Amino acid sequence: IENSLFPTSPREPCIAVSIDLLSLYQSLLEHSGMLNSAFCSALQDFYVSHGFWMLDVKGVPMQEPFRRGFGYATKWYGCVRLALEDEIDSMLSNSCAKIPDSFATLNNIQPLTPTINVDNGSVYSSPAHGKCRCPACFSGTRFGRGFSEGGDVHVAVDCNFNQHHRTSAGDCPHFYDPRYILSKHEVDEAGVRIEIACNAGTKKNYSPKIPDIAVDEDKKSFDAADEKKEKTHGGRYDDTGLAALVCHHDVPLFLANVDTPGEQQKYAVALIDKLASHLPAAASIAVLYDIGCYDIFPPMLTERLVFATSAMHSYGHQWACQLVYNPRLMDGLGLTDGEGVERFWSCLQKLIGITRSSAHRQRIYLLDHQVAFMAKSIREDLGGWIHRKVQEGVEKKGAKAHADLESCGKSVPFLRQQWADQHQTQTSIRLHKSTCLLGKELDAVLTSLQAHADTVESAIQATQTALKSLPMTVSQPNFNLSQLSYIHQQLCNQIDQLYASLNVGQSFPELASLNITFVQTLLLVCDLKMNICKRAIATFFEWDWLDQATGGCEQALGTKLHQQTR
Repeated sequence: IENSLFPTSPREPCIAVSIDLLSLYQSLLEHSGMLNSAFCSALQDFYVSHGFWMLDVKGVPMQEPFRRGFGYATKWYGCVRLALEDEIDSMLSNSCAKIPDSFATLNNIQPLTPTINVDNGSVYSSPAHGKCRCPACFSGTRFGRGFSEGGDVHVAVDCNFNQHHRTSAGDCPHFYDPRYILSKHEVDEAGVRIEIACNAGTKKNYSPKIPDIAVDEDKKSFDAADEKKEKTHGGRYDDTGLAALVCHHDVPLFLANVDTPGEQQKYAVALIDKLASHLPAAASIAVLYDIGCYDIFPPMLTERLVFATSAMHSYGHQWACQLVYNPRLMDGLGLTDGEGVERFWSCLQKLIGITRSSAHRQRIYLLDHQVAFMAKSIREDLGGWIHRKVQEGVEKKGAKAHADLESCGKSVPFLRQQWADQHQTQTSIRLHKSTCLLGKELDAVLTSLQAHADTVESAIQATQTALKSLPMTVSQPNFNLSQLSYIHQQLCNQIDQLYASLNVGQSFPELASLNITFVQTLLLVCDLKMNICKRAIATFFEWDWLDQATGGCEQALGTKLHQQTR
C-alpha cells in the first residue's frame, strides 16, 4: 500500500492492483455502472495486445486472470475508503464541537428596530447525521412550523420492483454495514406494529376526510394499495425490490430492501420512523406517498405528520381524493411534487444488471455505495438546484399565476370563497352517499317498472297499428286496447310515486323541478363522464409505462413493457 498498490487478498497475495486503477474503476462504476467482468476483460485484451500473457502453473494462458482477484481488491478497497472517510468525518465533528460558536454573541445584541416575535416554532438543534445527508433540509435551528406555513421537512416515499435479486446468486460472508439501507429487523418491527394496529380495528372517533366510494375507486387504480399482489416472481427472486425515502431536494436519505412479493406498508413506515429518529421532537414532516395511514405511528409523531400523494400519481385518484391529498391543492406544500423518488430510480437503474446476479450482501454494498455517491453529487450541486428551482419554478410560475389572477377579473377573496365552497361540496360524504343511493334507487325504478311500462306502450302501439287494418265493427281489440292503456297509466303513476318518495328535491334542490327522464339522462351523462375520465387516466398510465421504459434516448423498449403499452 505504501507503494500505491492494493493486494487482492489479505494474506500472501499473488497480485497487487494499482490504487489509481482501482479509483478509476470506482469512478466508472459510479458514473456508468460498468461490470467488473467487462473492465477485467478490457484490461486483459489491452495486455494481450501488447504481448503480455497471464500463464498458470502449467504455462497455459489463463482465460480470466483478473476478474476474481480484481473483484476482491475492489471490494476491500471500497471498504477501506469508507472507513477512512468515516474517520475523517469523526475527527471533523470532534473538532467542530471544541470550537466556540462565533454567532452566540449575536443573540445578546439588541436590534435597532423591533423584530417579529415568532411563537409557532421552537429552537432545536438537528442531529449531525441529518445535516450530513441534506444540509438544506436539516441545518435549520427552528423546528415546529405548522403545515400551513410549509412544515419543516418534505419527503417522498416509493417502491421499485426492478431492483430485484436472484435467489440462485446466493450470499457471501458479512463484510459491510450499510449506511443508507435499513436492516431487516427495523423493517420487520414496523410490520409487527402494522399488524397490531390492523387487528385493533378502526378508531370510533375517526372521521374520514373523503367518501369511502372515492377510496374504493382509488384502490382499483393503484397496485400499491394491494399488498398481496405479486410484483415479481416469488420463487426466482429472494429480494424483490427497494423502497426509498428522498427529501425535497432529491437527496436519498434512507432505503429499505423489499423481500415480499407486494408493496407492503411496512417499508414506508420503517423509513418514516428512521427519519423521525433523526429529527427534533417538534419537527413537522410532510410525506408524499401513494397511500398513507396514521394509526400505525405513535401519537407524538402523528400530530406532526401529514400525508399527500405524489403530483403525477394524484391524477390516478378520484377528484374528491385529489382535493384533499394532491400536493398542488394543499396549503404549505408549494411546488413540492414528490417525484424525486422516480428521478432517483432513473439514476439507479444502471446497477440493475449488476446487482441482480451479485451475492446478497454484495448487492447491498453496491447499492449503498452508489446511493452515497448520488447523495454526495446532489449535495455538491444544492446551490445550483435551489437557484434553478427559484428561477424556473417560483419566479416564472408565480408571475404566470399573478397574470391569471389579474386576467380573470375576480378578487382574490371571492376566488378563495368559491374554492372553499367547491372543496366543501365535492368532498361531502353525505353528497356522495346520496348520489350513490339515488343512482341505485333510480336504477331499481327504471329497470323494473319502466321496462314494464315500455313493454305495455309497445303493445299499445302494435294494437293501434293492427286496428287500422280491421273493420270498425270489431269491439274486442278496442277492449284490449283500453285495458293496455289503463295498465300503462297505472305503471306510469307508480313510477311517479316512487320517484317522489325518493325525496330528490330534498337531497338535491337543483333537481326538484326536473322530471325523472331528465334526471335519468343526467345520471347517464355523469356515468359517461366518469368513464371518459378513467379512459384518460389509463392513457396517461400508458405513456407513463413508456417513460419508465427509457432512462435515456438510446435505450430500447423492453418486450414486457411493449406488451403493456400495446
